[in-house]
Amino acid sequence: MDGRHEAEQYYVPIHFHHSMRRHFLLLCTAFLITACNSKAGTDSDVLQQDTVPTVMKTGDELEDPVHGTEKTFSYGALSGVDGNNANGVGYRYGFSDGATVITLNLNVPIVKGSYYIGWLTQEDSTKEWIKMGDFFAPFNDARHGLKFETKADITAYKKVVITQEQTQYPAAPGKIIAAGSLTLVKQPVPLKKPTPPAK
Repeated sequence: MDGRHEAEQYYVPIHFHHSMRRHFLLLCTAFLITACNSKAGTDSDVLQQDTVPTVMKTGDELEDPVHGTEKTFSYGALSGVDGNNANGVGYRYGFSDGATVITLNLNVPIVKGSYYIGWLTQEDSTKEWIKMGDFFAPFNDARHGLKFETKADITAYKKVVITQEQTQYPAAPGKIIAAGSLTLVKQPVPLKKPTPPAK
């Protein structure tokens, strides 16, 4: 997977304060749960816990108990393609230990005998695909989730594609039902406390 460092050309310098970003995530989650029109009670909290990393603010930085300091954050909407009824949102976290965590929340009807598979590819090329795995539906309804972790360099892979498959282990991507891009959000620079004058 060559050419991954080309991802900087897609950089969009949007500034979110920590509290604004968390508010945004909560709004996205609320939208997704509402869109399902079913079981919007406490079980929605379980879905969120299963799919979003626990990132806590420590001083001026955001910390994950497993991967350390959060260095980058991306997000984007997932939309149905070719008339398919699907919508959702994706988040991407980059941490100080080199790990990348991608979580996807997708509203899509359950089809018996089919599996929804998440893939990563580059914006300008679909020659190389990274399989993230199959979505799960913990409440047996339209709400699906997927969590993917890696320490490989996937910087250039910003496009998310969801396919409908007849197996959990497809050799190649099948029917595309939804897609979206994860846009990099510039992290706020922590304010440093002024250094006291030397005595």
